[in-house]
Amino acid sequence: MALDIKEFWRQHDVAEKEHKKWEKRADKVLKRYRLETGSGTGEPTPSFNILWANTSVLQPALFSQVPKPDISRRYKDDDPVGNSGAKILERALEYVLDDGDFYDFGIRSVLDVLLPGRTVPKIRYVPTYATTRRPVPVEAREQLGPNGESAGFRFFHEDTQVEPAEVKFEQGVAFIEQEVEEVVDEHVEIERWPWKNFLHQKAKRWKDVGWVDYISYLDEPQLKKLLGTKAKDIKFTVDGSGNDDAKDDGFKPTHAEVHEVWCASERAVYIAVKGVEDKWLKEGEDPLRLKGFYPCPKPLMAVDTNDSLQPIPLFTLYQHQANELDLITKRISILMKALKLAGIYAGSEKDLLKKLFESDENQMIPVADWGTIQGAGGLKGLIEWLPIEQVGKVLTALFREREAIVSQIFELTGIADIERGSTDPRETKGAQTLKAQFSSRRTLTPKQNFERYFRDVLRIAAEIMAEHFSTDTLQRMTGIQIPQEVRDLLQNELMRQYRIDIETDSTVAPDEQADQANMAAALEAVTAYVQAIAPLVGQGLIDGQAAIQLLKVYLRKFKWGREIEATLEQIERNPPQPKPDPEEKKMQMEAQLEQQKMQADLQKQQKELELKFAEMQMTLQQMQQEMQLEMQKAQMDMKAQADQHQMDMAMGAQAHQQKMVQQKELADAKAVQVRQGNKASNPSR
Repeated sequence: MALDIKEFWRQHDVAEKEHKKWEKRADKVLKRYRLETGSGTGEPTPSFNILWANTSVLQPALFSQVPKPDISRRYKDDDPVGNSGAKILERALEYVLDDGDFYDFGIRSVLDVLLPGRTVPKIRYVPTYATTRRPVPVEAREQLGPNGESAGFRFFHEDTQVEPAEVKFEQGVAFIEQEVEEVVDEHVEIERWPWKNFLHQKAKRWKDVGWVDYISYLDEPQLKKLLGTKAKDIKFTVDGSGNDDAKDDGFKPTHAEVHEVWCASERAVYIAVKGVEDKWLKEGEDPLRLKGFYPCPKPLMAVDTNDSLQPIPLFTLYQHQANELDLITKRISILMKALKLAGIYAGSEKDLLKKLFESDENQMIPVADWGTIQGAGGLKGLIEWLPIEQVGKVLTALFREREAIVSQIFELTGIADIERGSTDPRETKGAQTLKAQFSSRRTLTPKQNFERYFRDVLRIAAEIMAEHFSTDTLQRMTGIQIPQEVRDLLQNELMRQYRIDIETDSTVAPDEQADQANMAAALEAVTAYVQAIAPLVGQGLIDGQAAIQLLKVYLRKFKWGREIEATLEQIERNPPQPKPDPEEKKMQMEAQLEQQKMQADLQKQQKELELKFAEMQMTLQQMQQEMQLEMQKAQMDMKAQADQHQMDMAMGAQAHQQKMVQQKELADAKAVQVRQGNKASNPSR
């Protein structure tokens, strides 16, 4: 369910009421920082600008250089895919920090915290588009006549009819050419948002904030780009700086007050304009798909409280002392004007005294009536000076009081610790280290807050790159070929958080130093324990297993004791073998040599057998070949004999047949003769 706009404006009014209170206090602080308060006569009221001085000291103490991304595997085990993903994100973030002016972002963020009391960024995904023509498929739909007959085809693209003249065909596929915008480059922009132009739902905890509002002032072209045709109905109500003061004769509204509302419960972004409060002018789904949804971390504030997210300017914590300081400075200025040489003198000798006081060089003035002057007590008798001793005493007391108030303010803000931490090049290294540690004690927490704030900003930037940047863009930015499994890890939000840790050099360094110190302490403790227990184990007064158990109990008090204890447990499961006796070792070596010799002999015999076996195989192969040749010869002889036998049988059969024919012919001839002889002997027949 979308956020109701009327409910939003109701909540917005509640939050704005609190915001205006803070804004009023913050404006006074900024005017005091710039010395814009005065008497109205053109001359500034005498003051001691302790706010500017404190800000100038604290600013470099809290931010002096651009943080360096330090991205690594969350667990230092063998994970090449996680290692590659961490390296890619680290290089990509380094490019973003180098390409953008992150130093200016950091400096201005610190000023926002030290003066108004709060800073917040907006991290954007900025793609660069280029227009190209590309084929887009269209759908051919048959049109039917009144009687159901075919009336031709019409072409549609996303339910929009396309003119037939625009349709082209290739391999039976219909398409049209369209101009489309393609992403040719991608970038992450880290912007410090103006402190007056950020509002959020009133809540006591940041995780309870349901929406944040980024307020901007857009002119007509910007409105058209954002809202399209809806921009023509919007009336301008403010100028480019957000001023809506109609009392000013020169006031001319040229901009509209636009509210970009990020609603966490629906994970949606809404656009509203002041003056059009009955409807959202634009609605969109979650554009960045961030884990925390908002394009910013929790705003960084100068003064944190547990029951409110209302910012408090840091100056208000020592405003009373600063007012006293200004009052004393004003009194000193007035008394300094009174601290001058003044007096009265006798009018009868005015010409003489005028020459004396107006002379610029050493001068001797002749006096005609010297006796009269001596009778009056000399020059002392002629001049009565204005008493300024009391003015001097008051000034001295005021200067002392001003120094005391400045010291109080320095103690309140932590400047005193920084001042005490300043070192002399002639001091020893130990003295400088102690001073550095002492001076950083008060500024440690604010500095850590800024380090975590910058780390959270970089985490959001890295999340945007992992979620939205194409593989080609990441490869161009980092110069690394990205395998598919690494790309899958970067796009998987859950696995990316499990396997990759995003920090900065400032947040990692203290942990590394602490780990190194703890490891050194644990190793030193192990060394001392072993030196103490070894003689007792050697004398048999304590068992080796008992010594290890005592060491494990001893190490549990150290941070690195758990890892060393795990190593000791592994040693217990696989205890080291006792050191062999030299004679036994010699016998083992001789046995190894004998075994090696036997293995060499066996290998030699095996090779000889292999050679003989190879020779036998060759002989068998030769005999097989000879037998095959003999068999082939015998087969050929048998075939020749069979062929000859068949030929002989065929020739014998042919001769027998010829003989039978001849015998038949002879028998037939004899029969004819017999018949003829019978006819001759018996003529009556």
